[in-house]
Amino acid sequence: MIQYFVKSNYESSFKNNNFPKLVHICKAKKVDNKFPRIMHMHKDMVEIVFIKEGSGIHTIGNNKYKTKKGDILIYNKDVLHDERSNLQFSTYVCGITNVKIEGLEENHLIPDNIKPIISSGKYFNVIENIFKTMYSEIVLNDKGAEETCNYLLLTIISIVLRLIDLSGNKLEQEKYQLGKRIKKYIDDNFLGNLNIKTLSENLGISPYYLIHTFKNETGYSPMHYIINRKIGEAQNLLINTNYSVAEIGTIVGYDNPNYFNMLFTKTIGMSPGKYRKYFVSKNFKQAK
Repeated sequence: MIQYFVKSNYESSFKNNNFPKLVHICKAKKVDNKFPRIMHMHKDMVEIVFIKEGSGIHTIGNNKYKTKKGDILIYNKDVLHDERSNLQFSTYVCGITNVKIEGLEENHLIPDNIKPIISSGKYFNVIENIFKTMYSEIVLNDKGAEETCNYLLLTIISIVLRLIDLSGNKLEQEKYQLGKRIKKYIDDNFLGNLNIKTLSENLGISPYYLIHTFKNETGYSPMHYIINRKIGEAQNLLINTNYSVAEIGTIVGYDNPNYFNMLFTKTIGMSPGKYRKYFVSKNFKQAK
C-alpha cells in the first residue's frame, strides 16, 4: 500500500475561502430540447453546462460555437446565451452563486478573454459521475442532500478551473462594431417599447442600414431578436418566480395575455402555463 499525503497549506481558488453555493441543478434529455431555453442571461449567478451526448451549435455572448459531447459551457453572470441547437443534446446544468475568484468579477468563472467552452477530456467520466450524484441527491431529497451537493460542486469547479488553465483558449480581440453597438442597446432596453423607428432615432442610423447591419451581426432581424429576448426573459421568470403568467407577460412588455400566450407558444412550442409545469420541479415553492 502506498500512502499519499495532502498538502495542508494548499492555496484555495476562492477569496478568503468563501465558497460558492449551488442554486439549481437539472438534467436535460434529448426530448427536452424540443422546448429550448432561448436568449436569456442571469443577473445573479453563473451556469455550468456539461454535454453528455450530442453535437451542434450554441450562441454565447456575441459568438456561435460548435459544441459536442464532453464540452463544458460556462455562462458568466450577465452573458447572453441561447441554448437552441440544430441537433439534440443531453446535458447536466447547474447554477451557482457567491462565486468569488481572485482577479474576476463576482459570479464569473472565466475571464472575458477566454472562450466559454472547454473540453472535459480525460475528466469526462469523473464530471459525469459527480453531476449524476448531485442530481440524484437533490431528487431523493434525503437529509443532508443540499450539503452533499455543495461539497460536490466544489469538486466540479476545481476541475473546471484546472481545465481552463490548461486550455489556453483565448478569444481574439475584436474591434467595436456598429452591429455590436445596436445589439448592446437592444439588450439594455428590450423590455421597453422598442421598434425600428425608435431604434433608428435613438441610435442615429437609417432604418434600412440598421436592419441590414444588425442581421449581418446576429443572423436575426432586430424585431425577431427583441421577441426572442422577451420570450427568453419570460422563461426565466416562469422557472424562477411565482409570478402569474399574466404578470410575466406584462413584465416582458405584453399587456394582452392572449397575445403573450400565442407568441410564447409559437416560439417555444407550448403555452407558458404548460412550460412552467413541465420544467419546474414540484418542490419549487419549498426551495424558494
